[in-house]
Amino acid sequence: MFTIMSCDTGDNTSELITDFNESEANWEELKSINGNSYSYQTTFSSWAGFGNMTELKIVDGVVNSRFYEEYEINETNGEKEVINTYLEEGTDLGSHEAGAEILTIDELYNTCLSDYLIVDSKNNVLYFETKLEGIMSLCGYVPEGCGDDCFSGIQINSFNWIE
Repeated sequence: MFTIMSCDTGDNTSELITDFNESEANWEELKSINGNSYSYQTTFSSWAGFGNMTELKIVDGVVNSRFYEEYEINETNGEKEVINTYLEEGTDLGSHEAGAEILTIDELYNTCLSDYLIVDSKNNVLYFETKLEGIMSLCGYVPEGCGDDCFSGIQINSFNWIE
């Protein structure tokens, strides 16, 4: 009996770039079929009992609105309690600091490649996932050895085409 062992450096960057390229091509195809109007949500949730959600609405390739909701988890009953919300539209877009950046999915793909998939893979665990019709749902990294709330990147939790 033989045992084959390999030395895995954990560097899966080329595989992630291949997945990224396939997903981006899929996105372009879906956009040509469904149009360039959609909404998506991105969320952040901390182990410490707080978080937020941002929903962006894109119409004909342009961000039309941004809705933000911030919450805390009630320690007594475990319920989510909304502590802050806003809705930005038109010239009001970008008037609040809190919330996800005002970016289209196209811009998120560019950001994924230029800001997150290029970090040092020897000191960070890189992530790229697709779930929503093959559209990017996660792109980012976590520094090696980091314990809590260390993810830097993009996390899309919900996506819908707008007709």
